[in-house]
Amino acid sequence: MSEQAKPVDQQLAARTSDRNNSRPSVASRLARSLETRMLGLALVIAIALSVLSPYFLTRNNLFNILDQSVVVGLVAIGMTFVILTAGPPRRVFRTRRVRCHPRPYGDRA
Repeated sequence: MSEQAKPVDQQLAARTSDRNNSRPSVASRLARSLETRMLGLALVIAIALSVLSPYFLTRNNLFNILDQSVVVGLVAIGMTFVILTAGPPRRVFRTRRVRCHPRPYGDRA
């Protein structure tokens, strides 16, 4: 039976099953991943800067880049904790009431 002679439902079912059986390879899934593309872009920029500037791949500059990225990393870890726990703990916002006394030093005049 040709493709045209089959009912439309059977044609759609055959196409759907073909798509489900042919899973993309790991390499194609990684190529479509945003994280992989961003890592590739960072590597391309690092290679280009190291070729264009003799100071980019020096020890002092690499430690400076790592030193500056530590702050961003610590903030990201804290924000991840806040997001995963559905907000900051309630005790962070709890404050003690300060009682105001008319005479703060007792009954002495």
